[in-house]
Amino acid sequence: MGTRPHNQWRCRSEQQLEALLKAQSLGNVVLEQWVDFTHEVSIIAARSVSGEKVFYALTETDHKDGILVTSKAPATGDLRALETTAQSYINKILERLNYVGIL
Repeated sequence: MGTRPHNQWRCRSEQQLEALLKAQSLGNVVLEQWVDFTHEVSIIAARSVSGEKVFYALTETDHKDGILVTSKAPATGDLRALETTAQSYINKILERLNYVGIL
């Protein structure tokens, strides 16, 4: 466990989490389960008030110790095959939330 930029901590056990929560005055927190990814991608979309949408190229992101180091757009190789799926997911979010802006 260690202090992370942007008030992020990586706890490798439930005991570390409990110790962190006791030691820090964190207020509201977001907890994420660790997933050992082989790759990570992101997608950006924009939606206008009238419902027009634009999807930007799928981007491959590289992290070191949980911190974003580089982003490569467009994603290459096998990761490009995920673009249609990623667009479908982000489109559902845009529609369900009636979201206007960049997401």
